[in-house]
Amino acid sequence: MEVSWLAPRSQGYERCQAAVAASLKALQTDYIDLYLIHWPGASGLEPDDPRHAQLRADSWRALEQLLAEGTLRAIGVSNYGVPHLQQLLDTCQTAPHVNQVEVHPYFQQKELREFCERHKIHVQAYSSLGTTVEVSPLLVDPVVQQVAREVGRTPAQVLLKWALQHSLSVIPKSTNPQHMRENMELDFSLNDQQMALLDGLERNTKFAWDSRVVA
Repeated sequence: MEVSWLAPRSQGYERCQAAVAASLKALQTDYIDLYLIHWPGASGLEPDDPRHAQLRADSWRALEQLLAEGTLRAIGVSNYGVPHLQQLLDTCQTAPHVNQVEVHPYFQQKELREFCERHKIHVQAYSSLGTTVEVSPLLVDPVVQQVAREVGRTPAQVLLKWALQHSLSVIPKSTNPQHMRENMELDFSLNDQQMALLDGLERNTKFAWDSRVVA
């Protein structure tokens, strides 16, 4: 599956079209399975600049056209909060198929997930294991470790399974062969009590950049 992203520097109708063309050339293909607007803001503008909204709307219009032409098979966004999505839904012809955002037990984004569910936008979680530092706080959290012992799995597997049982898809990254295997071995279930324990870890703690500041 070919997935590509629109960089903030390429926001806008014509720049977006050019960026998609460049991706097609780089991937040596005539279509892309999923294309995402990576960030609700545009490069070179202050976070509260009202031009962000118009530029991302223009980018979306370009993606809708490319979707209609068959160049893109699905289109979506990344790091969009509820206000960004509502602005888009107010003007778009095609709703995003995907919203790729940071979600994990410390930052669960329940309001955003519920909004996406109501509008049939699939939520794909990144940073499911928390920060990319050597030892993520999530991986050593006592509750996560307790649940991992109960189910006989690693803390990372527990965090990924928590996301899957909340109907999220996950995109864990690893170059370690053992970790890559573990990320695929999720053939177990967390019971209601274990899910409730993990749900109780909400701290509104974000590890990636915060798009909520973008107008």
